Amino acid sequence: MVALDVVRDGYRQARGKLFTIPAIGKYVVFVSSKEQVEEASSAPMDQLSFNEAIDELLSFAMYNLCKYPEYIEPLTKEILATRNDSSSRGYEAHDMPLMDSFLKETARLNPTIILTMPRKVMYPFRFSDGTVVPKDNWLCIPQQAIMEDQQYYDDPSAFNGFRFVRQDEDGRATASDTGKGRLFTTPTFEFPLWGPVRRAWYVPTY
Repeated sequence: MVALDVVRDGYRQARGKLFTIPAIGKYVVFVSSKEQVEEASSAPMDQLSFNEAIDELLSFAMYNLCKYPEYIEPLTKEILATRNDSSSRGYEAHDMPLMDSFLKETARLNPTIILTMPRKVMYPFRFSDGTVVPKDNWLCIPQQAIMEDQQYYDDPSAFNGFRFVRQDEDGRATASDTGKGRLFTTPTFEFPLWGPVRRAWYVPTY
């Protein structure tokens, strides 16, 4: 197991380059740029599958509601309004931008694992910068370090439940399709919870 503070320090010092950390007799190679993520996601490697603990996310969300009760009223109003407006057609995530942002911010500060896209290298793999990852080593994205990077998030250690909410021309809350207002389920380099952009996890809903 690689400690979070070690990964954070390695990520900050790497400044967009690959960096390695020894772990259990092997090396874990971490990527720290968008280009490296794309390269790693296209490599033929044995990818482990982790079950995302949705119940943990909901537990953290409930904790945040207790810690920050000022969010309860606007979220409740949005839920009731959405239920009344979409009773005949159902609803989608973009119908509740406040709730979507609240859950995304909760996940940003409380990811179930500190790294994502863990892959065991089946044979030596070479990155474009010349770095070679030996067979049987590991390749990962330091997702928690990325999601706490001030380069991508203002005041990254603070909880801001409506961080990803924008307003449309009529002043209504919305989650835009571009930039930091993207929906919780949209994979980006700055929010790699779902894996790489081109090969993100598919999570069916019922």
